[in-house]
Amino acid sequence: MTTAPRGPKCRIFTLIIGIDQYASPHISFLKGCVNDAKTFKTFLNERLRVPDSQIVLLIDKNATRKAILATFRKHLTTNDNIDEGDAIIFYYAGHGSRVTAPNGWAATDGRIETLCPYDDGMIDENGETIHGIPDRTINLLLRELAAIKGDNITVIIDSCHAGGITRETSDKTPITARFVETPPQTLIPPSLDSNILDTGTARAIEAIIPAGFKHKHMASHVLLAACCQHQYAHEATTADGTPCGFFTDNLLKQLQLVDLDRVTYADLLNQLPELINQKPQCEGENKTRFLFNRKMSAADPKAFKLVEAGGHIKVCAGSIQGVVVGTEFEVHGLDSTASAPVILGTLVALSVGLDSSKLKQCPEADKFDIPEGARAVVSSWKNDAYTLKVAIELKAEDRLARALFPDRDITQGDQVRLMLGNGFVQVLGRANADIVVKRKSATEDILCVERLDSLIPKYASVTTQFDSVNKLSHFAYIFDAIAQFNYHLARHRADDPFEQKVSLELFRLRKQSGSSEWVPDEGVGNLLGNNDARVQADMEARYGLAITNRSRYDLFPYLFYFDPSDYSISELFTPSSPTCTAPLRHQQGSDPTQVAIGYGVGGDPLVFTLNPGEVSDTGFFKLFVFSKYVDMDWLRQGAAFDAIERRRVRQVSTGAVIWDAWVSAVTVFTKPRSSGSDSEAL
Repeated sequence: MTTAPRGPKCRIFTLIIGIDQYASPHISFLKGCVNDAKTFKTFLNERLRVPDSQIVLLIDKNATRKAILATFRKHLTTNDNIDEGDAIIFYYAGHGSRVTAPNGWAATDGRIETLCPYDDGMIDENGETIHGIPDRTINLLLRELAAIKGDNITVIIDSCHAGGITRETSDKTPITARFVETPPQTLIPPSLDSNILDTGTARAIEAIIPAGFKHKHMASHVLLAACCQHQYAHEATTADGTPCGFFTDNLLKQLQLVDLDRVTYADLLNQLPELINQKPQCEGENKTRFLFNRKMSAADPKAFKLVEAGGHIKVCAGSIQGVVVGTEFEVHGLDSTASAPVILGTLVALSVGLDSSKLKQCPEADKFDIPEGARAVVSSWKNDAYTLKVAIELKAEDRLARALFPDRDITQGDQVRLMLGNGFVQVLGRANADIVVKRKSATEDILCVERLDSLIPKYASVTTQFDSVNKLSHFAYIFDAIAQFNYHLARHRADDPFEQKVSLELFRLRKQSGSSEWVPDEGVGNLLGNNDARVQADMEARYGLAITNRSRYDLFPYLFYFDPSDYSISELFTPSSPTCTAPLRHQQGSDPTQVAIGYGVGGDPLVFTLNPGEVSDTGFFKLFVFSKYVDMDWLRQGAAFDAIERRRVRQVSTGAVIWDAWVSAVTVFTKPRSSGSDSEAL
C-alpha cells in the first residue's frame, strides 16, 4: 500500500448492489456478485475509511427494481448530507441483459442494455411485468445527480450485455458470464421510467449552448465497466476458493496497490492485468481525473508519449496531428523537483504513420538516453500547411507591439517571414498571411485578429479580438491554438474513400406522441443541406445530430464543434475507448446505420442561443471517421484567448487505416421581429 487511507471524515457516498439469486426461475443464479459487493464495501471502510452511514448495500432480495431506484434518489440525489463536489460511487454486480428497444427509443442496433434487479421478469401487485433497468434510465439518474451534486461520480459495472451464459477456459473449466437473455416477447413500454425524464431538474441537465455550442460527452460521470459491449463479464474464484468477478477482484487488488491521489481512472485500468476474453473499459470526459477526485492529472497536455518498439523510438503522434517527415520534438524528462521541464535533447521524425511516427536523434547533436516515462513535445512542425502565417500591422514603437515582441523589431528581418514560434510565422504583408494582427482602434489597448483564410470569413465574422491587454503575454499559445484550429478545420481527403456514403445530419426534435422521448421532426427534415444550416436562436427549440453510414466499412466517428469566435474546439462524440467495438457499423442490407447525438441514446438535446446584443453567430461541425480507433483527445482546446491548453495523447494501435473528414457550418440568428414562420432553415 503506497498511501495512507483517506481522513476520518471521508466525503465519499456509495450505493452498492450485488445480486446472486433472482426471483425468476428463468434467470440463472450467480455466485460471486454478493461477495464482490461486500468486498467492495470492505475496501471503502478500511482503505478509504468511509463510514457505514455513507454506504448503502443492497443484496439479493433487497435489490428489487423499486428499491434500487428509490435508494438511488434517497441516498444520493436528495441526500442533504452530500455537498456539491463530494465523491459519489455507484457499484453494480449482477446480471445484465439486452432487450428490444421500445418504439421511439433510439438504439444503434435496435436493442438497449439493462441491469437486472432481483425481481426482473416477475409480476408486480398491479399485474404488470417488472422490467430491467435500462441504460437510458441509469444515465438520466446520473445526469440528474450530477446537476444537483456535481460530476465527481464514479460508476462501476461488473456485468455484461453480450449474450450467452457460459464460456470455458483453455482447460475446460466452466466460467459463468453475468448475462441473462431476455425473451424476445418481453417488450418494454415506451413510457417506462418517464417520471425520471420529467423531473424538475430536466432543464438543468440539458445541453444549453450559449454563443456557439457546448455539449459534453459523458460529462456526468466516469464509467469503469467489466468488458466491451460484445464481451462477457466472467466469474471465477479467488485463491482461497471464494467466488468473485474477474473484473472486481483484479480492480480491488490494484486499488490496494496504487497511490489513490496520483492515479487517474484511465491509468488504473491500464494497470490491470490482462483478463481472459474481456477488456475492461474506462469511459467519460473526466477519465483523466485522479480517483474519486475532481482534480485533473497535471501531466503536460502538449506532450506525446514515447515508446520503444523493435529497436526504434516511436512517438504517439502522426499525420493526423500534423506531423511530417522532419518534424522536430523536444524530449522532456521527468523531474518533480524542477520548476520547468528538463529538456534531454531533440528527436526528428524519420517516417510518419497516421497516429505514430518513427523518430531518430539528430546526427549533429549530442546523444542522450531516453528514460522510461519521457514525453516528446513538438518544437518545430516543419509542416507548411500547418504553419499559421501572421502579418503584424503595428508600428515598431507601438506599446502593444513592444508587449507582444519585446526583443524584436517587427518591421525588420527576412523578406519572406520571421519565425516567431512553434506553429506560426510572421510574414511581411497581407499577401501570404492567414491572419492579420492589428489594433482595434488608436485609443484602445485591444488587439484584433483579422481572418484572411478562405473558409471562415464566408460564414463567421472577419475579425475577433484579444479581450484584455493582460492576455498579450500568452500570444504564443493563442497563435498555436489558431494554427491548430485552422489546420484541422480545413482537413479532408480529395480521393473520397467512402464514396459519399457517410453523412452528418442536423434535425429539429419534437416530443414523441405519448412519451417524453425526443425524436427527429420528419416534417422539417435534415437542416444541413449542402453542409450549411441556419437556425433561429430559440431556448424552446431542441436539436439533434445523426452520423449515418451507408458504406461497407465499420467506422469510428469523431465529431467536434469548432467555434471561430474564440477558436475553441469542443468534443461532441468520440468512441469510448481503444478496445470498443466500432460505433458506426457497416450498412446491413438496405438499412444504413446511425449514431445519434442529442436524442435517444445519444444524450441530451442541443439548444442554440446567442449572447445579448448578438444578431448571429456561426460555428462548424467537423466530422472525422476512421476504420480503426484513433485517439483524438489532443484536438480539444479551450478558448484561445484564455490560453487554455487541453490537448493530450495516449498510445494507440497502428496499422493500415482508411479515413476522411467533412466540415459543416451552422449559423444561429435572432428571430425576425415581424410575425411569420417559427423556423427558418436552409
